[in-house]
Amino acid sequence: MIRVLVLLLALAMPAVSWMAQAGWFGSDIGSVSNRDPSLIVAAGYAFSIWGLIFALSIGYGVWQVLPARRGDALTRRLAWPVAGVFALTSAWMIVFPNEIFWLALLILWTSLALLLAIVWRIAPPPRRLRGMEVLLVRWTFLIFCAWVALASVLNLAQTLLAYRIDPGVAPVVWSVALLVLAAVLLLAINRRVRGDIVFTATAWWALIGIWVKQSASAAPGAHVTAWTALAIAAVLLVHTLWLRFRARAA
Repeated sequence: MIRVLVLLLALAMPAVSWMAQAGWFGSDIGSVSNRDPSLIVAAGYAFSIWGLIFALSIGYGVWQVLPARRGDALTRRLAWPVAGVFALTSAWMIVFPNEIFWLALLILWTSLALLLAIVWRIAPPPRRLRGMEVLLVRWTFLIFCAWVALASVLNLAQTLLAYRIDPGVAPVVWSVALLVLAAVLLLAINRRVRGDIVFTATAWWALIGIWVKQSASAAPGAHVTAWTALAIAAVLLVHTLWLRFRARAA
C-alpha cells in the first residue's frame, strides 16, 4: 500500500505544480516570489530543474511498485520518508501562493530533513546500486536534496522580507550569512555522498543561477551576494575533486 501511495504522491507533484502556476491557490508562485525579491534569489531559468525532479520522482514511483521490487529492503526503508517528501512538496505549492510564509518555510525545512534522512541511507547504500537504481534512487534524491537545501535557505530570506523582520544588520550582511549557511549544508552533504558529481552539478546549477540573477541586479549588495555564490560554487567543486581523489587513492 505504501508503495502505491508513493507513486500517487509522485504523480500529484507536477499536477499540483501546474495548478499552482495557473493560480488555483491564489496568485501564481512566481508573482508571490517577485513581490519580495531577496539578494539571494536565483534567475528564473534555474527553477526549471523542477521538471527534471518531477520526472525522476515519477520514474522512481513507477519503478518501486514493480513486482521485482516487492521484496527490496532499500525501497521499503525509503518508502515513508519519500512519501513525506513528495507530499510536503505538493503542500508547499499550495501554501506558498496563499502567502502563509511561515508554514511554507516549515514545510520546506521538514522536507529537507526527510531528504537528508534519505540521502544518509543511500550514500553509501547498504548494498551496491546497479543499473536503474543509480538513476532512480541515487540521482533522484541527490538532485532533490541539493536543490531543496538551497531552496530552504532562499525561502528563509524571502520569509524575513515578507514579514518585514529586521535582523538588525544590512540586508547584504544577513544574505551573505544565509549563503554561508547554505555552503555549510552543501559541504556536509557532499562529504556524505563522497563528492558525487550529480549532487555537485545540481548545487552549481542553483548557485550559478544566483550569480546570474544578482550580478545583473542594481539592488545594493547584489553584486556581493552574486560573487559569494560563485565563490561557494568554486569551493564546492574543489571539495568534490578532493573527495573523489581521496576515494581513488584509498
